[in-house]
Amino acid sequence: MSHNHNHGSSSDSSSMAMFFTLNASPSILFKDWVPTSRFDYFLVFFTMAGMGIIVEALGYLRPRVPAKIGASRPKDSLTEKWWSPATSPDVWKRSLAKFALRLLEVGGSYLLMLAAMSFDLVVVVSVILGLGIGYACFLPVTRRPGEIVSATAASHGC
Repeated sequence: MSHNHNHGSSSDSSSMAMFFTLNASPSILFKDWVPTSRFDYFLVFFTMAGMGIIVEALGYLRPRVPAKIGASRPKDSLTEKWWSPATSPDVWKRSLAKFALRLLEVGGSYLLMLAAMSFDLVVVVSVILGLGIGYACFLPVTRRPGEIVSATAASHGC
């Protein structure tokens, strides 16, 4: 009984390399984005690291969308008595802002995953460093028990 696991492929030359490399020059996200020089790798490194920082920033900002968005208080006393931000007719603006931030966060994370799947060591390291730097910049820091502030506010920017 034959246990051929090629599933119809005639050779393994068309399969993707499943190991980290520094010299294969795989395409990064797009067919025509193939780094060939040190300058190209420099751009790839900072682009992927920047995307990682942006993804972490989006994850930090999404739960902090101000309640003021779509929460304008009525001026008259009769409506003010029954008004709350949850019942505001414009509450959808806040939900839409959170949805857009989540969509960008997930999309960016997916693009970073696809780039890392190129198995180019420069790309993988830049993705990891970008996500790590972004996490460190937006890491919640506790000043006093019960008080949480962002690391950027604690260090006056990152």
